[in-house]
Amino acid sequence: LEFTHTRGNIVTRENGKTSKDLPKQLAKRSAVRCFFTNVAIICDDPAVQPLLPQVLFFAGRHLSWKNWTELQEALPQNVFLRRQVSGWSNTEQHKIIMQILKLALEPLLPAMQPILAFDAAPIHLQPGVLQLLGELDIWWLLIPKKLTWLLQPLDTHSFSKYKRHIRSKWLDKLLAQQGRRNVKDIVLIVIDAIKTAMEGNSWNMAFKANGISED
Repeated sequence: LEFTHTRGNIVTRENGKTSKDLPKQLAKRSAVRCFFTNVAIICDDPAVQPLLPQVLFFAGRHLSWKNWTELQEALPQNVFLRRQVSGWSNTEQHKIIMQILKLALEPLLPAMQPILAFDAAPIHLQPGVLQLLGELDIWWLLIPKKLTWLLQPLDTHSFSKYKRHIRSKWLDKLLAQQGRRNVKDIVLIVIDAIKTAMEGNSWNMAFKANGISED
């Protein structure tokens, strides 16, 4: 996900002048953009969905220790906020997420067999990751390269609602704060989107429509 705030082509007026007449200051791309990773997991059972781990990776330069500490109190039990060198996940972090997933599903395992569907990103296909899934007894289903738009429920159904919720809340926050931006604000909005747009919807029909339902 990439969240960017820019004036774009919007023309504003101030004391009879348009934005084109006002002084401008050039800014580097790094100053106006903040990249982070949201590892999202959904399932076809609404009762299980709130148990699934949702993980956010932020680069330390964008998220201060103070903000990270304050945000811990706002995190639901299944949402994890990781502050690290970069905002990208890696193989070792991915393996930790798989272990957390197994722990979250532990109470359900006597009656259910989890089957994890994921795309062909290199991070998902490392030998260590596939071996770990076997050790955790999580069956897996590979969605072929370039077919996530057709077969992956997150891409086909979930992310559109999720991003729409984030965009709406983000714009409301910008208007309320007269355009000031804060990384802490976007984290709180993403947490709200996870609870409202992701866990507040049933994805059973999405899985059925994509041909990966329980039957």
